[in-house]
This record gives sequence, structure tokens and C-alpha cells, in this order.
Amino acid sequence: MQDIGSLKIAWLEVLQKQETFKIYSGLLLLAYLLAQFVIPYNKLCEIPYVTRESSYNQHKQRGALAPLFFFIHSTTWGVAYLLLLSLIYFANFLVGLFNYERIKNPILRRRFFKSWLLLHITLAVVLMALVGFHLYVVVSY
Repeated sequence: MQDIGSLKIAWLEVLQKQETFKIYSGLLLLAYLLAQFVIPYNKLCEIPYVTRESSYNQHKQRGALAPLFFFIHSTTWGVAYLLLLSLIYFANFLVGLFNYERIKNPILRRRFFKSWLLLHITLAVVLMALVGFHLYVVVSY
């Protein structure tokens, strides 16, 4: 990941090779990902004091930080399932950036919204499944 744009931070790379740092940065990344699921949780539980607009705005703001959390945790894209996990992570980030709000025409915006939301949620669910598999592999070995 740090190879993109020749962005190398030596002290961060040293930290990322330490097992303890991997565990804690992984837990931080997991907490970040789980926090992104606050919208469906609020909707499912019908929490009265949380407005959709405020949780959606927080979701967008946290979503903008996705590359930073990945960058802190990993020095590479990985291979095999980790590469797939990384690609889905960044694909979902890009889908979030190019959301339906960028479309000005209200008719096109409404049509785009359903397919955009389906893609965004599908990528998020697949990502969490891969994260679960990654946790299983990490804990097993």
C-alpha cells in the first residue's frame, strides 16, 4: 500500500512488522469497520434519539478515513484472499466516494441510488466475511 505514490514511512513499516502492533492495529481497523455498520444497526433497532441524517453524515466522514486505517494496519496489498480483501475494501471506499449524491438530475439520482446502495452493501458484507475469515486464519496460526 505504501508503494503507491512512493509514500514510505520507515518507522511505520518497522511497527507494522511487530506482532503486537499488528494485533492492535487490526483491532482498531475492525472497530472502524464495525462502526461503519451503525446505520443498519440504528435502522434495525429503531433507536429514537439517533437521526438518519446525523448517522449518515458520520458514516460518510468515517468512510473518508478508510485509506488511513488501512495504511496504519498494512504495508502491502497482500496475496490470495488478502489481496481480494484489500481490493474489496478499496472498491467499497470508491463506491462510497462516487455515491448517488453526485448526480444532480433527480430522476437519474433515484434510479442510480438503488443499484449504488445494493453494490455498497454487498461489498461491505463480503468485506466483513473476508475479515472474519482473516481473523480465523490469524487466530489459528
